[in-house]
Order: sequence, then structure tokens, then C-alpha cells
Amino acid sequence: MGPEFWLSTRSVPGSRRAAQLEAAGFDGLAFNESQNRAGDPYVALTAAAVTTSRIQLATGVTNPWTRHPAVTASAIASVQAEAGGNRVSLGLGRGDSALAHLGLRPAPLPVFRWYLTCVQAYLRGEEVPMEEAARGASHLIADGRLPLADLPSASRLEWVARLPPEQKVPVWVAASGPQVIRTAAELADRVTLAVGADPDRVAWAIRLARSVRPDVPIGAFVNVDVHDDPGAALRRAGGRIASFARFSAMYGEPSGPLAPGQREVLSGLAKSYQMTRHGGRGSQSEALTPEFAERFAVLGSPARCRERLEELAALGVDRFHIIGPDSEYQGEFRKRFLTEVMRPLRADLRAG
Repeated sequence: MGPEFWLSTRSVPGSRRAAQLEAAGFDGLAFNESQNRAGDPYVALTAAAVTTSRIQLATGVTNPWTRHPAVTASAIASVQAEAGGNRVSLGLGRGDSALAHLGLRPAPLPVFRWYLTCVQAYLRGEEVPMEEAARGASHLIADGRLPLADLPSASRLEWVARLPPEQKVPVWVAASGPQVIRTAAELADRVTLAVGADPDRVAWAIRLARSVRPDVPIGAFVNVDVHDDPGAALRRAGGRIASFARFSAMYGEPSGPLAPGQREVLSGLAKSYQMTRHGGRGSQSEALTPEFAERFAVLGSPARCRERLEELAALGVDRFHIIGPDSEYQGEFRKRFLTEVMRPLRADLRAG
């Protein structure tokens, strides 16, 4: 069986794209959480759950700051109940645009680790020590707790605890740097790499994850633009490429193996990134070179795109989160990706 193909996108209130994507043959659909830029992902996921029957659904991704882990776990478990079967998962990252629009930085690694540990416990129906649960709401109890005759000794999602263990919602982590990759392999159910599409970098990240857990499943966010003119593909995809490339250098020194010229581009992105143009054209997209984009993303003719994705699948990537245009080019891109890349590649990989 070949790799899964997911579409990662923003939730648009009132949209009914899930049923169309399911009919088109996508394996999964992930809505990111960026409250200032898009609608609520759990509302979108619920609407998708009740209008589809097969396609997998996920947050892609949420963060540790804007919702308490108990709230996040309860929300995604509720979507799972509405979807029927086991086709819902929780995608989690350290946070980016959702936090930047609140004047916040991505969650530090210790906070991320705490959040991931707690949300996994809640989804298993386990008790979370009250002092650990309170860490996520410390600003609410600065003046002490209300006087009550009785208080729970631990925090637990009681309704989730009554569910069969096999209905537990899996958690996957979007990971770019070595520490998050290791943490994800240790504590999550799946690692989803956000290191680009350069085979050397993807192979490095897979080795790192599997040094912690040899059997951990590996997915990857991949920017794709199908166009017979690679230059035109870069012009359309530049903003999206820059937003994902920045993850590899946003905390300082770029991580992982880098080809000549890549380090300079990544370092420049960290300094020139315009969050007001997140995912779009700006100084960040202008900093990209054709050589960098060719290795970091999957651009060009259908044959070239199939070749690049097949190479990544051979390394061990079994799920692709495709980042495509969210603009006037969306319909054209989706048609070409489906008919000239995804379906032929899926047939070739399954036949092989």
C-alpha cells in the first residue's frame, strides 16, 4: 500500500470542501488553527465529519497556548465521536501564526512537552495530577481557588474514560528541529516532519526520529506546485515555501544537513519574515532562490513532482500533507495534482 495523501489548509466557515476532497480521493484533510486568520478548526472538522464517511480528519496543527490540554482533548474526542470509526487525529505543534497575532512566541520545549504529555493522558482517559492540570490555567487561580466543600483530587475527562481504548484519538506532532523531533518520537503516535522536501534533510530527520523509536510512523508537510514552468511554480508557491522553510531557522542556527547556499537563505528568512503576509508574497518570498526552492519544495512538471514524492516515500514517508495554493489557483492546482500526480503515483507505488 502506498503513502497517504492529505490536504492541509485553512478552515473557511461555510465551506463544504470535505465531501469534494473525499470524492476526489484524498486520504485526509487537516485544518490549521490560526484564529485571527481563519475559522475555528473544530467547527470545520465537525462539519466535515458529518458530511463524509471515509476521509481522515485532523487539526493541522493546534498549539499549546490558546487552549488548555483538557479542552483540546475534549474537543478532538468529540469530533471523533461525530465522525464515527477511528478517522480523527490531533496535530500539535509549538505554535506560529496563531500566537504571533496575540503577541506571543512559540511554546518553549518544556511547555510543549508538558502539553503533549497531558493531552495524551486526557485522550487515554487517565487522571492528570491537579498540579499539572493547573499549570495550564495558572493565570485563572492567581487569587486562590474558590472555597468549596469538595474538589476533585485529579483532572480527568470522565466521558472519554468510558470509551473503549481502541477509540483513543492518536496525536501527531509537526516537527522541524532535533529536540522536537525526538520529543515527538518519544511521546506522540506519529511524527510529521516540517523540514522541506530535500531528501538529505528528510533522511536526517527520519534517522533522528527512529533513533528514539524505530517503528514510529513518519509523515511530512510538503509544498507542491504543479506547473510546466518551474519559475512560475516558484512565483505561485514562494510565500508558502518561505513560511515552512522559516521553521528550520526561526530559533537561531539552521538545523539539519544543508546544501551550499541553503544556510544563507534560511538565516535570511528568520530575519526578514513578514507575519502580516504569512503564507503570501513579501520580503520572505523574495529571499528565496530557485536553487533553494527546487530542493525545499516539490515544483515543476507532473513527472518531476511524481519523481520527487516517490523519492521521499522510498525514505520512509508514509503520509504526505500537501500544502497547495489557497487562492485563485486552487482549482487549477488541485485538478492537476489529482489527475497528473497523486493518482498516477499512487497506482505506480501500489503496483511496485
